[in-house]
Amino acid sequence: MDPVTESIHLPRKDRIFIVEDEKIVAEDLRTILENQGYEVVGIATSGQEAVNEIKRLQPDLVLMDVRIQGELNGIEVAIVIQSFFDVPIPVVFLTGFAEKSFSYLKVLSDYIYINKPFSEQVLLTSIERALDKGKAGANP
Repeated sequence: MDPVTESIHLPRKDRIFIVEDEKIVAEDLRTILENQGYEVVGIATSGQEAVNEIKRLQPDLVLMDVRIQGELNGIEVAIVIQSFFDVPIPVVFLTGFAEKSFSYLKVLSDYIYINKPFSEQVLLTSIERALDKGKAGANP
């Protein structure tokens, strides 16, 4: 690499992992995020796949559908993955179900919950809020 190229430091893109079992929804989310400058590091459709990949990839944020394939739902996946990291990974939940339907959400210290259908602006604002909270938690 030449010295000029080595000296150029582009800002790091925030890395987002998507957990969504509807392929068309996951790809739509990927397109929205990438168009906004985020790096989508992976997509999982089931709870166990999500746990394995999030642990391996260590994204900056997880977009998590609550109802997914497999034995674990999205909330359970979020609880499991937080146990792997010193600083919790911010999670934005996406679902068509009411938040009060999931009483065990209380065990998570910090999360954002968006009801489907949602606008692109609500999604992007929620992601920014979650990333800001996550960065604040990483640098107390």
